[in-house]
Amino acid sequence: MLRPAGWQQASDLWGTGGPKMDQLLLKTFAEHGLPSARVDSMKQHLGSFIPQVHPLPEVTSLLAGDTVWFGGRQYEAISTPGHAQGHISLYDKLRGNLFCGDHVLPRITPNVSYLPGVDDNPLATYLDSLQNMLHVDVNMAFPGHRDPFTTYHTRIKEILDHHAQRLGELHVWIQKPQTAYELCERMFGSRLSIHQLRFALAETLAHLIYLQHAGQATQQPAGDLIRWFST
Repeated sequence: MLRPAGWQQASDLWGTGGPKMDQLLLKTFAEHGLPSARVDSMKQHLGSFIPQVHPLPEVTSLLAGDTVWFGGRQYEAISTPGHAQGHISLYDKLRGNLFCGDHVLPRITPNVSYLPGVDDNPLATYLDSLQNMLHVDVNMAFPGHRDPFTTYHTRIKEILDHHAQRLGELHVWIQKPQTAYELCERMFGSRLSIHQLRFALAETLAHLIYLQHAGQATQQPAGDLIRWFST
């Protein structure tokens, strides 16, 4: 049976069969400058998730366009990928209520990570889905973190502006070739926990890959490392 994209991503990350995403991710991080002293810590960190989510539940996934009833209301599933494969938002058109999950958050920007073999340009996927949601009439948004908020469209525009600024900064910084890890430290600081570093480095890669697809950056092998520079 063909699994939905979200279930497949979870299985690749934390399942017992199929590709070992943790190994692929560690290899990618090492190639992009993660110091060897932190590779072991990152390996233990990634492995620590498995006991908390295993076995993966067998669930019936909603797909875009499906409808579901709860609380006496009908909700439409809208595809909002980027933060995660298969991410959906649930929309009550009659009231304008939207359960937006981690797609749009009121105080922080959702993490958009590059995971090898999942999406070859995750930031583009995320920005496209944000643009699509600007056309949905939302009165109240219910996020996966923090309180409900009424400024859904304003928040989308703030997140779009944030990523445009980050992309612009990166493009300037890579006038001098640097590893993704060096750029990650410049963007997020050098005092990150191993948990924070995992998300920060994967998000830095997502931005660099976006620039690469846009023809504004390229990778330059340098021994065992890969450095990025602007084109």
